[in-house]
Amino acid sequence: MTMIRKAFLASLLIGILSIASAAHAQFSSNLQGVTSDNTGAVIPGATVVLTNTDNGVSRTTVSGPQGEYRFVSIAPGPYEITASAKGFATHKVAVTLSTNQTMNVPFTLGISNTSQSVQVTDQAPVLDTADSRTQLTIDKEALDSLPLPGRNLLGLTSLAPGVTGLGVIGSGGNGQSNDNYAAETEVTASANGRSSVGNMFVLDGLDITSNITPGVLNLVPNPDTIQEAAVQVNTFNVDYGRSSSIVEVMTSKSGSSQYHLVASEYYTANWLTARTEFQPKEKTKFPAFHSNNISATASGPVPFLHQMYFFTGWEPLLASTQSTSSTTYEDPAFTAWATQNWPNSLGVKLLAQYPAANASTTSVAKRGIDLFPGTCGTAAAANIPCSLPVVDNGVFNATNSRNAMQYNVRLDKYFSKDRLYGNYYVTSLDLGGPSVRVDHSQPQHYIVRSLQGNETHTFSPNTLNEAAFGVLRMEGLINPTGPFHVPIISVSSGWGEQIGVSKAHENYIQYHYVWRDALTHIYRSHDIKVGYEGFWGDSHLLFAPLNSVPKFSFKSVADFVQDKVCQESGVAYNLLTGQQAGDLGGSYRIVGNTTGLYAQDTWKVNKQLTLNYGIRWDNFGNPSPANGSIEANFFYGPGTTIEQQVANGYVKQVKHAFNHAITGWSPRVGVAWDPAGNSKWLVKGGFGLYHDWVTLGNVQNEFGNPPASVGVTFTTGTTQAPVYGVGTSDVYPFGYTYPSIPTSG
Repeated sequence: MTMIRKAFLASLLIGILSIASAAHAQFSSNLQGVTSDNTGAVIPGATVVLTNTDNGVSRTTVSGPQGEYRFVSIAPGPYEITASAKGFATHKVAVTLSTNQTMNVPFTLGISNTSQSVQVTDQAPVLDTADSRTQLTIDKEALDSLPLPGRNLLGLTSLAPGVTGLGVIGSGGNGQSNDNYAAETEVTASANGRSSVGNMFVLDGLDITSNITPGVLNLVPNPDTIQEAAVQVNTFNVDYGRSSSIVEVMTSKSGSSQYHLVASEYYTANWLTARTEFQPKEKTKFPAFHSNNISATASGPVPFLHQMYFFTGWEPLLASTQSTSSTTYEDPAFTAWATQNWPNSLGVKLLAQYPAANASTTSVAKRGIDLFPGTCGTAAAANIPCSLPVVDNGVFNATNSRNAMQYNVRLDKYFSKDRLYGNYYVTSLDLGGPSVRVDHSQPQHYIVRSLQGNETHTFSPNTLNEAAFGVLRMEGLINPTGPFHVPIISVSSGWGEQIGVSKAHENYIQYHYVWRDALTHIYRSHDIKVGYEGFWGDSHLLFAPLNSVPKFSFKSVADFVQDKVCQESGVAYNLLTGQQAGDLGGSYRIVGNTTGLYAQDTWKVNKQLTLNYGIRWDNFGNPSPANGSIEANFFYGPGTTIEQQVANGYVKQVKHAFNHAITGWSPRVGVAWDPAGNSKWLVKGGFGLYHDWVTLGNVQNEFGNPPASVGVTFTTGTTQAPVYGVGTSDVYPFGYTYPSIPTSG
């Protein structure tokens, strides 16, 4: 049984003239400080006003008995803080707040007499002495100015202190490339001595990490729609579990009180490629490619609706690349000869119908004499002439398309005691290109949709509640077109290009629901937060079509033209009935859920010391099969040694992946201390216990154990021989005739 990995992290970090800020949810930043006079005496009852300079929305609080003030659950962005008290000059400070940052902004108010009005404007301290985390915050200015290969902001992940790795890798599965459109994107970076499978990615409070493949993203947002990204290495709060390595949190842009329109295009092509001294234009030709990556955003106030703002971003991609590969295939002269001499051969008919016409022949690889020395021209070699060209060498030049679109729409609305937010992202990607054989192209289509919303209600200046919900759906569809009535045929001693299309109509769907609620109460110098986090997700693999197309292999070209099959495989069988498995042949659905509860206190002990401490409990769930899927696990049998227990072991169908749900406690403590009290140097550190979680993909192997469907190989000369033939339709279930096997039930 796969057990949950635990990482125990304890660190003490000393930062001198450094800034540290962090990010987790959309409205979880905080501002705090102490109001005092020039002598250092605290000023209780001072009025402190926080104003967002982008949209003019303001909040007001009053300093407590020890002069302390605090604003909680704030959206990141530029702000102006104004502090005033009777008999003192008004003091203003401009700050820029990062996501989930707890910023310390103290006020020292000077004396003002009644005959004059004095206003002091200042800047925030360079060093934030209230934050214990270690992270890199990449703001919108950095996203605009730093080079982003493929306009993918994840390439900057490895710049954070304590992170090792390269960032985003190049091409990969599920359409991955160095851009923003793949259904799954792997970031080859990690922290804290952990691997990348412990990474977690959050967008506006929605966990966008795959629940199938640990540590990868299902959604990579356009950088023009992101206000900032925070790469967090050490976090000592308890807002999130399920991660022991990097937590990267992205905050999307919102509208403001003014209208903005921004558009850009990133264009590159082969003719723009720089040449070296060894690549003269006359002798060196670069493969043709181009990429049009356009981005446009619009934002502003919603007309006729007070304090309501919109933001939308659109990023289409039109790209093509040229690939070149070497391959082998049947010579046209051989096809013509075989058609004349073996007109009733099924394989020969398929060769004639689906020739390798899209490759350029460079030479003859094998003639009859090369394949059948000593027997060519005889019945032992199907009478294939010794001089007949049979196999050709060729070059396949393909122009492959990569066309995609990502867009998002975000709305924000402010009321007197409520704040509403919603964001909708859609990413679609289409990959396509020709194949060596006629009508054998293998297009791919991916689409990701995510929707999240947030509602914050203020009960009083000291108490508020933030509730959030999000859903993400990812789907991948491979080779949705035929010809699926054609089986997959290979000739082991012949050519390399198979007949038939692999992965027929492969389809997989992933749902991901998250919900959160956090209640925050300020009591004197304490910011107390309690919260709940829930997750439900599934993995639905619709692989029955691809497991319904048989694969036939032949030992030689002579056997091929005579329809003498060696083996048949590739089809899933139900061992209990002895028949082809149908809809359950490699198709299954697994569901899982997790629950997290946490409580935390951020305590402004005094002007120089901030302490945050909390406890988190997670139930990482116990995945289970759904929709009639069969899950089975191996159990030890009797015996005094492991060898005996394994030998006597057995497989039994189960209702859950494990014998009980996996749970864990995560205590964490962080401290930020300004020893001199002048905000010029900072000592910070913490202690924490962290957990990775067992994803749905980690337990998928249990769905291949009996009595689930399994692949069966049929060999000529045995009691269960192959049944060679074509299907009757390109629509599932395709209409093949399959061999049967003895039942085991």
